[in-house]
Amino acid sequence: MNKKNPLIKVFAFFAVLLLAGIGMIFLGPQNDAATIADARKAGVLTAEDVNVAFEKVSAKLIERRVIESDHVKKGDVLMVLDPTDNTLAIDSVRAQIEQNEASIASQSAVLEAARKEYRRAQALIKTGAVSRSVYDSAQSAYLTAEAALKELQAARKTLDVSLKQLEVEKGRLILKAPEDGKILTLMFQAGEMVPAGSPAVLLETERHYYDIYVSEAHAKRYLPGSTVTGFVLALNRTVKGTVRFCTAAPSFADLRMTREHGSADLTSFQVRIYVEPLEQLLPGMTIEVRDE
Repeated sequence: MNKKNPLIKVFAFFAVLLLAGIGMIFLGPQNDAATIADARKAGVLTAEDVNVAFEKVSAKLIERRVIESDHVKKGDVLMVLDPTDNTLAIDSVRAQIEQNEASIASQSAVLEAARKEYRRAQALIKTGAVSRSVYDSAQSAYLTAEAALKELQAARKTLDVSLKQLEVEKGRLILKAPEDGKILTLMFQAGEMVPAGSPAVLLETERHYYDIYVSEAHAKRYLPGSTVTGFVLALNRTVKGTVRFCTAAPSFADLRMTREHGSADLTSFQVRIYVEPLEQLLPGMTIEVRDE
């Protein structure tokens, strides 16, 4: 009888563990991932970043007006490229324009003289005072002078376009902040060549948002454009926000409920909320949405 007591105690111990496990399984849905996520909706405040680049121009960087962590306003100068090549190109086009203007003036005089001769020949040929060959020669000289003037005028338009393009490129040699924000990264050092279109500055904007994940049952509460009140844990205060979108989350964010509980898979929805500016509210802080 004494030998059986240890075995009875062992069986009793495992029976207690089995019963406890079964009880936890039945009580499990109260604390599973889906239930927790549905009860506490929190996200980390994130700032939108903007890559600022020199548009369609390439030159040597000669000046950096900012450093990392500087706060800038829209229109502040960030970087400046060497304008030497651009200045020379502008001077060259302007010289060609001056030469073209002189050629146009000269050709206009030639055309006027040819027009007079042609009109004179037109009047004389009717009376037989000049031969047909003289008339044809005057007409040919007039048409040739007219075509030459039109060609010079077309060249002038081309030069004007080139000059405007170079002046636009000159303005692009100065990189300015597209909006208010904070400098995160400067990609180039003074003296380096900056390729056209390459990102030169990474700017953290003042457009802040956070994402939360909700169950499909609660997704209808977060329609685009609706207002949401979030609670900033670090500041112990609320902040207003606007829902930008509510869409089915990627598969990795799905909250799976166990088949053993008799429930089907639960799809989660990603909700992006943009917040209003608030003093001391910084990217990285946690914001929690508490359903009323």
